[in-house]
Amino acid sequence: MDCEGVCRAVFFYPEQLDAPFTYDMLRIGVALEIRSPRLHRFLDGQDGIRQEQAEAVRVEGKEELTPAVLASYATSLKGLGNAHFQSGRYEAATSAYQLSIEVMTSGSTAAACCLNLAACAQKLGKHEQAVAECRKAVRLGADEAKTGYRMGVSYRALGDYANAEEVLQRASKLSRGDACVEKALAAVRRDAAGKRAREAQMWRGMLAP
Repeated sequence: MDCEGVCRAVFFYPEQLDAPFTYDMLRIGVALEIRSPRLHRFLDGQDGIRQEQAEAVRVEGKEELTPAVLASYATSLKGLGNAHFQSGRYEAATSAYQLSIEVMTSGSTAAACCLNLAACAQKLGKHEQAVAECRKAVRLGADEAKTGYRMGVSYRALGDYANAEEVLQRASKLSRGDACVEKALAAVRRDAAGKRAREAQMWRGMLAP
């Protein structure tokens, strides 16, 4: 986070940087002073600082990590993740959400980040991971209707229609018939019916004289 409260990535280039510090020193709460930082747009589309000169970097003492400071860091990292997600940078968003959870392992921000991690996993086609993140989000107190909807979408993608219908039915009750939940539930029931019809046809073919 820079002095204006904006989260920015800093990229070091070891082949060019004989740094007077170690990467182990770069922990949450440590301040980096960079003389004449140069903003750079990287190939993945994100903006950050490309740092090559060791003499321009100084590591200062740690900031006192009070609960308020940690909460501020976690919220800023969540915001950075949201920006990456909206730009379609799902891997970068995943990293930001994971860092936010490392800073604050409980509370509403951590719960929201778990739910957002599930959304990233879905975008990346990692539906088992999405289900796991939804379960973590529930344990952290996330909205059960939202987690149920997201979990149901991933169960459907995995072909697990029984679990998909179960969690979406619960989400429907909790959300009082939310249109997105109802649409997902109808799609699961349609897919499940189609699967049963195909299986019945297959058995009829196997048993035919």
